[in-house]
Amino acid sequence: MDYLKAFTIGTSGPVWFLHMASLSLVDKSYYDYSFKLYSIITPIYFGLMSMLSIFIKKNFNLSLSMSLFITSIISICFVISLMYFISRKKYKPYKNYNKNEWKTYILKNSTRHLIEFNLIIYYFSKYFSNSYWLRIFIIGSSIFSYFLTYFKVIWADNKNKLNYKYETFAVGEPFIQGLDLLVYLYILQKKLGFNLIHSLIFWNIFGSLLQVFLAYNTNNYKYEREEWFYYYIRAILTGFIKIIFFYYLIKYLK
Repeated sequence: MDYLKAFTIGTSGPVWFLHMASLSLVDKSYYDYSFKLYSIITPIYFGLMSMLSIFIKKNFNLSLSMSLFITSIISICFVISLMYFISRKKYKPYKNYNKNEWKTYILKNSTRHLIEFNLIIYYFSKYFSNSYWLRIFIIGSSIFSYFLTYFKVIWADNKNKLNYKYETFAVGEPFIQGLDLLVYLYILQKKLGFNLIHSLIFWNIFGSLLQVFLAYNTNNYKYEREEWFYYYIRAILTGFIKIIFFYYLIKYLK
């Protein structure tokens, strides 16, 4: 379970926010590679690297902080080597960098990795088992929550159905989903006394309705009337898939 917990924490939105946010703010002409693919790969990468830190911790009998520091150095070396020896030959902006721009990139990228592993993942890991509501937020903002949503929105964007930028959506969606699950479960469990499974079912039904209502009234999608019905059906079905993951993770991931 330690590795599953590490993967869940590593894929949570706050961990990789700095990487995604920095790229989402620049014009698409600045880089050659796909932001959509980047948004899929980045969370998985940090999830796997978080698992690596647990492997290092267990096999070398190190503290959490030391294993994460070592992992952050490994991650920095791996990513910079990948960019310099492979991406530099294929993709903008790396193939156009001069020496000073490489120095700036290395400094910025290294700083992001040090913050992500040694602050965010460290404190999430340290307090994950002690705080139920922090655990809810982390699980709700993890890949088990937003991954299916990413694919749905990518599909809609490829069909030219979006009235917003995918880049902005991809950066903020994990936070929204994490806070959404936190608020619903706090009200349903803490205030109304529902058990976990009933709370998740109510969250899916009413949350999906609210999602469609807000999307419709803010004109987020270029959908015709019948498409909005299918949008709600997809939201409900996606929600029930999430319930399976959420129930297992919340109940057994301590």
